[in-house]
Amino acid sequence: MAVKVGHWLLDSNIKIIQTDVAQKARAIEIVAKYPGLSFYDALTVAVLEGFDEKIIVSFDSDFDLVKGITRIGN
Repeated sequence: MAVKVGHWLLDSNIKIIQTDVAQKARAIEIVAKYPGLSFYDALTVAVLEGFDEKIIVSFDSDFDLVKGITRIGN
């Protein structure tokens, strides 16, 4: 299954984003503000802050804690 997903990602228009030091530092600030988030969830929020749309597709309800982020998923 992982190989199939990998090929799908290569063939799609999805961008894989590398994070930088500033985004990691921002993630630490976000975790301090929203202790219910893991570091990686906070890093996702930090990356999302760089986009005009603040929508995330996730089943992780922890993202509902973050003001300004709209989560799509059950």
